[in-house]
Amino acid sequence: SDGEPLPVLMAHHRVIRELDCHAALPDGRRLPLTLNAEPIYSPTGAFFGYRGTLSDASVRRAADAVRVERDAAVRANLAKSIFVSHMSHELRTPLTAVLGYGQLLDTSEKRPLDNEQRAWVQDLLKAGNHMLQMVEDLLDLSLVEAGQLKLRQESVDFKSLVADVILMLDATVTARALQVTVDVDSALVERPLLADAKWLRQVMLNLISNAVKYNVEGGSITVTARSLDGARGGLHVEVADTGVGISQVDLPHLFEPFNRFGHDRGVFAGTGRGLVISRRLVQAMGGQLTVTSTPLVGTTFSFSMPAAPVA
Repeated sequence: SDGEPLPVLMAHHRVIRELDCHAALPDGRRLPLTLNAEPIYSPTGAFFGYRGTLSDASVRRAADAVRVERDAAVRANLAKSIFVSHMSHELRTPLTAVLGYGQLLDTSEKRPLDNEQRAWVQDLLKAGNHMLQMVEDLLDLSLVEAGQLKLRQESVDFKSLVADVILMLDATVTARALQVTVDVDSALVERPLLADAKWLRQVMLNLISNAVKYNVEGGSITVTARSLDGARGGLHVEVADTGVGISQVDLPHLFEPFNRFGHDRGVFAGTGRGLVISRRLVQAMGGQLTVTSTPLVGTTFSFSMPAAPVA
């Protein structure tokens, strides 16, 4: 081989860059290593061997595995959100038709239903409205998870916003003899808050309707709102009820989608996603939604958020 041309000799032995390998340890474990090396030649071009370094690759490989799993989870979550959004749109159209015809049957004067038939139709409407609410919740949730939530900074009269939400729930509040108290900081009354009115209203609707739903007959609800460094500095809100409360065992799971802690088999209506959506909407607007609760005493939800939504 001494007569072989030098360029050919050197071509047989290349520089090694970050070659993954393993070392067998005495206890039987295999230690992941990374090899970097370069060939060594004599002045005449004869190959002597390699000179390089071996380094522990455990940390790097673990980080790579975490990154791969995270990227896969992000892609899967995005695909799921897009699928849910498409399916929700497809479901809403036939559901609207079912509810429309059900309402026509329920209110028809030309062909009035008897009491038993009316009860059947009302059960149909109740189930249909429940499904429609699920579809709407899934649409909102898919928008948040897919990063497609559009936030706008606009002037919001927070006291009027809360009054509108309570008016929407007035029938249920009256039927259950609930006492609702609203205490809004004067700074929020004197000048408007800068926030996203649509999504802030959705958060307040979810929280107050939750306080109505899980309250006791004749109980109370208190909505408190304070400005952070003036109305344009931000907002801190608390919604407190005197309802059934949440056990310390269930509290860590409160913001899990579809988890209603057995209330799906009880007297409480709902889809189990309102709090999940509220928390993610608050996060999208730059805040955090938290909860404290004592069983048979009541629950308080609170959140703070800056005045300007985070794009």
